[in-house]
Formats: sequence, structure tokens, C-alpha cells
Amino acid sequence: MADTSLCPLGSDDTFGPRVNPNCRAFDFTILFQDAFFSVLPTSLFLIVVLPRLQFLRRASVKLMSYSLVVWKLYIPKSLLILIFTLQVVFTAFQTTTPAIYTKLSLASGLLNIVATFAAAVLSFAEDQRTVRPSDVLVVYFSAASIFHIPRLRTLWLIPSITTCKILWTAIYGFTVAILLAESARKTKFLRQLYQGLEDMPEIDDNLAGQAAEDKLQSAWNIINADRRQRLLYATFRAYGWVFLSGIPPRLALTALTFAQPFLITALVDWMGTDDAPADYGPALTGAVVLVYSSLAVLRAIYWRQTYRFITTIRAGLVSIIYTATTGLKSAQIKDMAAITLMDTDVERIASDFKYIHEVWASALEVGIALWLLERQVSVACLIPAVICLVSVLATIPVSRKSVNAQRKWIERIQKRLAATSHMLGDVKAAKMLGLVNVVFAVVSKLREIEIKTSERFRKLLLWQISLSNIPTDFAPFATFTTYTVISVVRADDSLNLAQAFTSLSLIFLLTSPLLTFCQAFPSIVQTITCFRRIHRYILNSHALTDLEMSAEGFSGGATELQEYDQSTASFSAPLVSFINADISWSPDTQVVLHNLNMNITQGITVLIGPVGSGKSTVLESILGQTYVKRGSLNSTLTKVAYCCQTPWIIDGTIQDNITGGAEFDDSWYQFTISACGLEEDMRAFTKNNTAKRTGNKGALLSGGQKQRVALARAVYSKNQVLVLDDVFSGLDSRIISVISSHLFGKEGYFKATGRSWILATHTRKIVDHGPYTEILERRPDIIAESAMPVQKFLLPPPVDEPLASEKADETQVLVSDADSIHSNATSIAQKGGTWSVYGYYYHSAGLLPVVLLAVFSGLEAFGSNFATVWLQWWTEANSQQPNKELWKYLGVYTLLFGLSLLGIVAGCWVFLVKIITTTGLSLHRDLLQTTLASPFSFFRKISIGSIMNRFSQDIQLVDMELPMNGAQFVTGAFSCVAKLIILCILGKYLAVSVPFTLGILFFIQRYYLRTSSQVRLIDIESKAPLYNHFIETIHGLSTIHAFKWESRSRDQSIEYLNDSRKPFYMLFCIHIWLQLVLDLIVGAITVVIVATMTSMRDQFAAGSIGVALNLVLTLNQSLGQMIKSWTSLEMSIGAVSRIRDFVRDTPSESDILVTPSRILPEWPSHGVIDFISVSACYSSTTVPVIQNLSLQIRAGEKVAICGPSGSGKTSLILALLQMIDVQQGRIEIDGVDLSTVPRNMLRKRLNTIPSDPFFMPGTVRFNLDPHGDATDESIESAIKKVGLWKRVSSEGGLDAEFSASKWSIGERQLLALARALNVCSRVLILDEATSSVDWITEGIMQDIMDTEFASSQTVIAILHRLRHIDRFDRIVLLKRGQIVECDSPRALLERNSEFRKLFMSLESSET
Repeated sequence: MADTSLCPLGSDDTFGPRVNPNCRAFDFTILFQDAFFSVLPTSLFLIVVLPRLQFLRRASVKLMSYSLVVWKLYIPKSLLILIFTLQVVFTAFQTTTPAIYTKLSLASGLLNIVATFAAAVLSFAEDQRTVRPSDVLVVYFSAASIFHIPRLRTLWLIPSITTCKILWTAIYGFTVAILLAESARKTKFLRQLYQGLEDMPEIDDNLAGQAAEDKLQSAWNIINADRRQRLLYATFRAYGWVFLSGIPPRLALTALTFAQPFLITALVDWMGTDDAPADYGPALTGAVVLVYSSLAVLRAIYWRQTYRFITTIRAGLVSIIYTATTGLKSAQIKDMAAITLMDTDVERIASDFKYIHEVWASALEVGIALWLLERQVSVACLIPAVICLVSVLATIPVSRKSVNAQRKWIERIQKRLAATSHMLGDVKAAKMLGLVNVVFAVVSKLREIEIKTSERFRKLLLWQISLSNIPTDFAPFATFTTYTVISVVRADDSLNLAQAFTSLSLIFLLTSPLLTFCQAFPSIVQTITCFRRIHRYILNSHALTDLEMSAEGFSGGATELQEYDQSTASFSAPLVSFINADISWSPDTQVVLHNLNMNITQGITVLIGPVGSGKSTVLESILGQTYVKRGSLNSTLTKVAYCCQTPWIIDGTIQDNITGGAEFDDSWYQFTISACGLEEDMRAFTKNNTAKRTGNKGALLSGGQKQRVALARAVYSKNQVLVLDDVFSGLDSRIISVISSHLFGKEGYFKATGRSWILATHTRKIVDHGPYTEILERRPDIIAESAMPVQKFLLPPPVDEPLASEKADETQVLVSDADSIHSNATSIAQKGGTWSVYGYYYHSAGLLPVVLLAVFSGLEAFGSNFATVWLQWWTEANSQQPNKELWKYLGVYTLLFGLSLLGIVAGCWVFLVKIITTTGLSLHRDLLQTTLASPFSFFRKISIGSIMNRFSQDIQLVDMELPMNGAQFVTGAFSCVAKLIILCILGKYLAVSVPFTLGILFFIQRYYLRTSSQVRLIDIESKAPLYNHFIETIHGLSTIHAFKWESRSRDQSIEYLNDSRKPFYMLFCIHIWLQLVLDLIVGAITVVIVATMTSMRDQFAAGSIGVALNLVLTLNQSLGQMIKSWTSLEMSIGAVSRIRDFVRDTPSESDILVTPSRILPEWPSHGVIDFISVSACYSSTTVPVIQNLSLQIRAGEKVAICGPSGSGKTSLILALLQMIDVQQGRIEIDGVDLSTVPRNMLRKRLNTIPSDPFFMPGTVRFNLDPHGDATDESIESAIKKVGLWKRVSSEGGLDAEFSASKWSIGERQLLALARALNVCSRVLILDEATSSVDWITEGIMQDIMDTEFASSQTVIAILHRLRHIDRFDRIVLLKRGQIVECDSPRALLERNSEFRKLFMSLESSET
């Protein structure tokens, strides 16, 4: 112990930093403490406070909670007042006490007093004007809590200053208390504990999507366009300050990390020296406290800055991808590239950029460690350096190959997701066709190819992990072996304790950053590929130069319609002019419109022509969605109201779809509803207590309702020009008449207000309102051209007469069902992993791979940890007799290294190659089977985006994150157990604290896991709206461009993105908290070990503390790996939980199958169909859409199902196909009750042509004969019969890849008919199969059906057009789900029947 009587006067008034040992053993001078632990931090705090107060002064008051005011006023403010008072008193005592007074004491005390007062002012301002804890105050008081410790120790070591000791102890205690108070969240005074996304606190605007995109866009514009990695450079330029803010704490972290081997050296030397001063023990313990507490705080600060950088990058990239998507032409969208970029590339960038600072920091740490190691083992230090260098060089080519392998894997993911999205979007048609098993085979095959493709990437990843782990175990072995051999040859000193354990710690500090570098560097390199893919995607969007991206789609102004003055119309310049134009869909595809010459002026323009003549292509060209390869296309159009042939319906309310997010005007909205024939539909929604929602792609609406909602959107926009693509397909004559009189008639809205409209249609009633302006034949040459002037009319008032009694077939589904599904998904998201979930996953992985993983992890833990104990025994033997039994120690050391290496490589192979392959295929198969086996009603209740989230996000977690986390947890757990066992053996009394430590860890993990798991799964759920918005945007690009809704759509995407970033960033914050707690726990364990061994010095060997501290050095890493990987595993297992619950809870069509009948192979052999008192509905909670219907159809009879829109026609077909619930009665075919027939078998045995043609990825042959039952000759014959063989043969014949987007809707219906010609069945079902073809093509299709489907086949056809009604044997007229009339066409037309009225109404409209 120091003798204070020998302490020189003024020893504490020097900078030191170490005080004279005669004053105090191992302590700083007071002047050094005043300068660096008081003046410096308080000065920095005061510098920051002033601008922060200025910022808060301009901010609005956000918190007015009384309870918060009470809490903040009486707790933190009271503590600050106490600290302020105590510091004034302490400063007064210090200036009058010579033993502790220095030249900086007064300045230090005054600065502390001023800083405390400033902290009180800042605390009050932060409480009132922010909703988050103050970062400035938390950082300041955290630093103060650490810097006050050395002064507290110093004061207690100096005798006769009792008052100052007590004062400073109180100051320290209150400082810790104020730190805890200021760290408390304010949200508990504002809201209850959040249960979902809506309850999460907002994140600061610097991380918002709009701000991030603006910065990235500005940087993108500055960077040279020719730069190869332009997006990568732009990213770092945009977020450079956020990136640089992580460098200072990382450098400080490096400095403190290398303080650990010096502590080990000092402790081992002190323990091994008998005459060493006893006061060094407590001093060394204090140094351990300072180092490990500082490490914990600095690591938390470092990761906070890094995670903010990642969150900003993610927000910027997702935003710019969406912006690029809105800038693409619809034909440029290939598969689901945008979804893949957002889901795979951006997420991989966010995941890998966590280690962006580790790359340079690891290189720096390797150099420092190498230099320090050379001081211990001289030339032998080159061994780990060589090993490290070889590992790095070997990693480089592997990393390069990994980039290419990863690219191919992502491309396969993209293809699978595109096929899955297409399947989910057209699941109704797929089920009607009985192609569920075929779709399952197609998507499963794509999944198998994806897994096979990813195997190369995973094997390369195995090489990377193995190469990066070799230095960890091989470097100590090789270094000590080399040093021992050299010492034997030179007869130098053998390896001693201090030298061995200092070197071992330095080798760890050398190989650990190298391991990080070898793993992080290839990942960072691989992200370059992701940036490059996004870069190319962004560049493609710039091809769209003819659209005003900043324009808005809603023209304001009064809704009162004014009289249109014809004299103001100008016809001098055409709206659109084609001059010798050759049009193609992309620069690389063939021309589809040749030498087109056309002028479209204001007024009425009608395009008619047969299927495939190019009508839709002309309209898309007008909107700028095609390419002009030759000639020119000139347009004066700005905002256009566009209705595409397939209505674009977003998942929302009908009002949202019609208004497009524009300002709502009720009177104008009501007129729009009435003019588009939707009044009765809206009443039906209200009458049936059904929310006016649309569902995914309009799943809750009938086909006619979707057409009318799209038309209503065009009317509501008030745009001057309307482009309408076959908007009357699927509408009955009465609805067409209503719409015509309101909109298209001589006194309709369009004429009265001078709107110009360009219409492609087959409906002659509309065409005959004036002469044809443009007529297209199969070769699009102009036949006639004229202009119809817009006349002067006043808009008539809304029609008061009721529309045709129509009740939509599909308005009966309660949207509350959809809400319940979403609520169920949310409740599932809040569950953690359970043993049953782990059992489900391990069952998918297989027992043998799981057992092998545990065995190899155990080998690795034993080999790597017991080697440290063996090294102690070796050095202790050397201390007694140098190099005694050298080869025994070297041999066992070699064996331990071999076991460790075997455990790493074999364990990685098990989970990277075996487990991922088996679980990836198994879980995807379960998910796909369940999805396809679910009833059609299920898809009407749940968002497609939610299902796609499972196929993308959840499957991605299953593919990589889950097995990686599982393997890391197993290896980390084995390693922690091994280390704790050794520490208990060495530390003796430490074993008493192990149960308490494990208990603390258990409760921390349990407390933390619930929150982290919930937030992680909320993070997954929060991405579903963003996914859905991306998908809807891709499907509606033409409409968005036409209406100029790009900006509005981007704002919506930013809103969804900001919602998704809240759980994303909060998850990072939770990780930081966990890391901080674990660091503090490991620091506490270290302090306990050091304090125990130093206080009982005579009971412990010097080697024991060396082993213990080296194990603690790696225990932090192992414990962190175990807890974080367990938590990540629990969060990742949420994906398995979601899949398992989806598989378990999703209803299956087989569940409602009664006792199955024995179905003969030739069934149905006759085609007799009986509906016996059938009542059917879409859900058990809704009103029946088919009510007590009885109908018998004879074998070979041709029956037409007619009726107004919403009368139940499609529902009758769906009931026949067992796609809706038959609540009462039964349906029989050839005497077999259909409820006893497996659903897919039933649909496969029937021949159905749905209204929406369905095609799959594959060849023409596969799409026209998906079951492989027909010969090439019969397929070719069918194509020739529908008149499309010439085009098919020109594009490669039957083996050519089929892309449905290249064929018009009408051509697809012809191909669907060709597919039906190859199906052998006694029953043919036509669901508006001719709705999208012209009259000539309709006649051709009808002739084919009359010829090919002779009297031996029973035909049931839903018809809106009645030109060929005489070809049917019987007419069934439906109304409100009931049969109104049923007789032959002649009989119904000869009497005053409801059908006659319908027929005459249609005839009058077409003549």
C-alpha cells in the first residue's frame, strides 16, 4: 500500500497521467482527471447544447400530458437540482482543500455547475417538444457516469477528506439516477404498450423515405452518367455524413479492444510475482471496470450509427426503385423484377452493409495486432500473418465466383415469384380449368431449379466460412508450434505463462478481425451486384421521356357542368398523329403495327376490327407505352382518362378506386356512380351489410362491376380526353343502354362538355352513334376517316329510373371476413417460436442432419476451448522443466485443432447443403399445396400481397437466415457451455455465481425475446402493403401514366415504406440494447473473476487468470452469438410459424368433401346435369347467391344461361364446379353427387373455357395441352381451326416459349378455345368465352363450337350477346339467383317473356 507521508507535494497538480506511486498505487493525477474527465466532456456538451436548444425553440410543442409533466418535473428535475447543489458545495470544498486542489479545479467545478444548469433547461425543452428521450442528455450523463468513477476511487484512496468523498459519492449516485430517468420513454405517458404497427412511435425524418430518396436522387444527378457504379457512388455521396458518423466510435472501440491484452499481461505478471505491490490488485480491477464498461457504451453508439446508415439506405433504394417503376413502360416490366429488387437485393444490401465499417476497421486491427504480437514471439508472428494472408487470397476468387452464383440464384427467385404471382392472380381460372396439380408441378419445378441453382452459392459460402475460420484455430497452433521449434533449435527460453496468454489474446485479436474481414468483404463485394441490378433497372426507366412525371391526375374546379361552346373547339391540330409509324412493344421485339398513318382529332374516335388487329396496341401507343421504330408519333395529350381492356382495380374501397386519391366531391361522385350504372350495386352492398370494397384485383366484384368502376374512374377525373379499351365487354344490354344515355349519347356527358373519347369496342350501339373515325382490319390499314363535330348540349340531370334489377354475384362476401383474416395474421405475427414449431421445422429438416449438426458443433466447442487449458498445462510444465514432453503437448494440441476444424467444416456442410435443401423444398411444398388446395372463397378474403409475402419473405428466411441462425445458436451454445465449465473449474468460487448469471440471462432473453419476435414479425407483416402496392402499380402502369398519377402513387409508396421502416429500425434498436446488456454482463463476469483472483491471490495460479481472461475475451463473442442467434432464430422461426399456421388454419377443399364416391375413369359418360333445390353462397356468413334452384340438363343439350349483370350466372357455374358453398340441395352429373367427387378431379373431367384466359410459363404445346394427353397433330389442328397457326408457326411453333402479354385478350380467348378442343369431356362450360372478341370472330368461335362439340356433348354457356341464341336448345333466364324462365329460344321469343324483353332491348341497341 502506498505511504502517503512520502507523497511529494503537488503530485496531483501535474498531468501525469499516472500519479506518483508513493501517493496512490496505480491511479491518475487529479489534474489529469479535471482536464480529461471533467473539462473536456462538459465543454463538448455545452457546445452541443446551444444549437440543440435553438432547434427545439423552432419545434412545436408535442407533449401536454399532465402525468408526464409531473414525472419530469418531480423526478429528473429534482435530481438535477440536487446535483447542481452538490456540485456547488463540492467545488467550494475542493478549492479550499489543498490535497485535491489543482490549477483546473475551479474551472472544472464551474463548468460542471453550468453544464448541470444547461442540462436542466435542455431536459425541459426536450420533454415538451420531442417524443423521444434526448440523445444529447443520455450520451452526456452516460459519459459522466463512466468518467466520475476514477475520481470517486481517487477520493476514497485519499485520507482525511471525508466530506468530499461523501459529496462526490452522492453526485455519482444521482448522476446514474438522472441517466435512468432521462432514458425512460415518454410514449408510456401517451399511449398503451403497442400491440401492432399503428402503436409504434414515429422515427425521425432523417430516416424517412422521401428525405432519403431526395438525397439519393440529388447525388445520382451529380454523379457522372458514364460511371460504372453510379448508384453505389451516389449512395455514399447522399448518405456520407451518416456513414462517417460511425467512424469515431469504431476507432475508439479498436483502442479499447487492444487494452485487453495489456490488462492480461499486467494481471499475469502481477499474479506470478511474489513481491508485487498488493495495491495493484484493486487498481487492476478498477481498470477492468473502466475498459469493459467503456467497451459496452462505445459498441452501442457505434452500432446505432451503423443501423441508421442502413435504414437510410434501405429507405432511399426502395423509394428510388418504386420511382423507377413508375417511369417504365408497361411492356418493360418483366416478371416481378421490382419485387425481387426490393425483396432480395435491397434486403441483402441492408443485411451485408451492417459490416461496412468492419472491413476497414478489421484491416487496421490486424496490423496493430501483428505489430504487438511480434513483440511477444518475434519472428513467429509471421505465421498467423501468413495464414491470414493465404486465407484472404483464397477468399478473393471464391468471392468472385459467389457474385455470379448469387446473380443466377436471384434470377431463379425472380422467375419463381413471377410464376407464383401470376398463379395467385388468376387462381379462379386455374381452379375452373382443373389445373391445380399442373400449376403445382410448374411452380415446384421452378423451386427445385432455384434450390439447385443456389446450391453452388451455398457451397461457395461453405468455402468462405471454412477459410475464414481456419486462422482462428490454426494460427495459435502454428504460432506456438513454430515458436517452440525455434526455441528448441536455438536453445532459447521456452514459452512462459505471460508470453503465452498475451500472445494468445493478440492472436485472437488478429484472427477475429480477419475472420470478420473474410466474411464481410465478400458480402460487401456481392452487394455491388445488387447495386448494379438496381442501377440497370433505374436506367431503363429513363426511356419513358414522353410523360410528365410531376403532373397530377385530378383537375380541380367546380363540379357544376357548364354548357360547352362548339365555337371554342379547335380541330386544326390533331390530338394524336401517326405518320408511317412502325410500332413495337420494345426495341428488341418485332413490329406489330406496320406503316400506320392516322390522325385522331377532337371528338369521337372509334376503333373496331377483328381479334388481333391491333386496337389495344394503337391505344397503348397513344399513351406512349410502345416504341416507334420507324416514322413518327406526335401527341398533344397531357392527362388522359384511360380504361384498359382488363380493368385495373386496387385493393381498397370502390370510392378509392374511382377517386384515385383525389379530393372527394360527393355530388360529382354520386353523378359518376349513377352515370356508370353502379347505383343499384352500391345499394346492394349496403343492403347486404357489405363494405364497399373491391378485394385484390377486384375479387369481390363481378366482371361487369369492375368494368364500370374503371369507367367511373375515368368520368370522375374530368380529364378532357378519354381512351377506352373495350369497356363494354361483359355488360348486358340494359347496362350498356344506361351508360350510353348518360355518357355516350347525343345528350350525354361527353358531348355536353366537349370531351373527346377514343374507343375500341365490339358493341355496335356505341359505334353507330356516329361514323367510324378509324377502322382497323387484321392488317391495320386505314379504311375510312372522318370527324364528328362536338355539338352544343346541356348535361341532363341524373336518371331517376331504377336500373335493371341486378345484384352482383360476388357482392355477398363480407369484407369483415377479410379483416378477420388480417387480424388472424397479426395475432400469428405476435407469437413466438414454440416447441411444436421447432418440431415442424426439424421434421422438415430430418433427424439425421440435426443430430450431425449437434455432434459437429460439440466437437468444435471442445477442440477450440480445451486447447486453452492444454496451453496452460504446457506452459506450467515449461516453467518447471523447459520443453518437457514437447511432442506430447504438440501432438494433443494438433489433435484439438483437427477436431475444431472438422467440427466447423462438417457442421457448415450439414446446414448449408443438407438442411437448407430439405427444408426449402419441404416447406415450400407445404405452402404451395395448401394455397392451391384452399377454396376459392379463401382468395376473396385475404390479400394476395399477404400470400406473396409468405412465398417471398418467409421462404427467404427459411432458405438462409433460419438455418444460419440455428447453426450459429447451436455452435454458440456449445461454446458458451464449454467456456463456463472451464471458468468454473478455474475460478472455483465463480461456480456459485453461475446459476445467478444464467438466471439473469434467461430473464433478459425471455423479456427481450417477446418484444423482438413480435417486432420482427410485425416487420414482416408491415411489408405486405408495400408489396401489394408494388404489384398493383406494376399491373396498372398504363393507367397510372395516362392519369398522371405517378406522383400520387409515389406518395402512397412512401407512406407504406415509412410504416415498414418503424419496426425495421426498432428491431435494430432492440439488437443494440441486447448487445449493451450482454457486454455489461460479460464485463461483470470479468470483474468478478479479476476481483476474486486478486483478492485471493495466494489461492490461484498465474496461469489460471490467463486462461480465464482469454476465455472471457471470447466469451463475450460466444455469448453474444448465442443470445443474438437464439433471438434471431426465434424471429426467423416466425416464418416457419406463419407457414405452419397457414398450412394448419387455411381451409382446404378436401375438408368439405363428404364420403367420396368411386369415380369411374369414363365419368361423365353421358353429361346429364341435375340441380336439385340448390342454394349456394360464397361464404357461410353471407346471403345465398343461388336460391332454391332446380334445373335438369339432358345429355347433349346446349343450354344458354342469360340474365342481367349480377343475376347469378357465374355463381351457377361456380356452384357446378364446386367452387362456392352449396348450403342446400345437391348437384349431380350422371347420377353422381358432386359433393362426393374430389374437387380437382371434377374440374379436370369437365371442359371449361373461363372468361379470363389462363396461361402458364412454358411452351405453346404445354399451355394448349397442360396434361400431355394430346398429340402434336391435334394441337396444331386446333390452332389452325381458330386461325392462329400462322402466327404460332412464325414465332417458333409449338416449342416456342409462350408469353401471354404478347397476345391480345381476344387472341388469348381463341387459344383458350384451341385448348378446349384437345380436352375429351362430355360437358363443356363456357363462361362468357366470347366477351372480348369482335362479331366476326364470335361467329367463327360459335361455328367451331357447333362443329367440334356436337350433340354428344352437353354445353352450358353464359351469354351476354344473343346473336347466336338460336343455336342453343334451351334458355335459362336468371334473376336474383333464381330461374325466372326456362324454355327453348323460339318458345320464349314467341310469347311476352322476360327473355323476349331482354332480347328485343339488345336487338334495338344493335340495329
